[in-house]
Amino acid sequence: MLLNDPSYVEAARALAERILQDGGETDRSRLNYAFQRAVSRDITDEEAAVLELLLNGHRGEYAADAASVDAILTVGARPVVENVDRVQLAAWTSVARVILNLHEVVTRN
Repeated sequence: MLLNDPSYVEAARALAERILQDGGETDRSRLNYAFQRAVSRDITDEEAAVLELLLNGHRGEYAADAASVDAILTVGARPVVENVDRVQLAAWTSVARVILNLHEVVTRN
């Protein structure tokens, strides 16, 4: 439910915007930034490797399919920022969705 709920997709996009704007220039620094925001710790090498594979896969998919980019970026009421690459934002939104669904982030009973 959390992975596809419109509120969570929109929240992931908001996090992805911050990752791209404030997370540094490299994928690794951006992943670490995301982990610091979400779980207050540095990302491990193993986690980074998995998420880098996911990120690169989504970059390729979104670069080849503009309709998919539009679909993920228009979920929710938050307007899309103008000064960011839409393919990058879509790919990072996918990564942020995974991060926001980690056991460390989700409160459960």
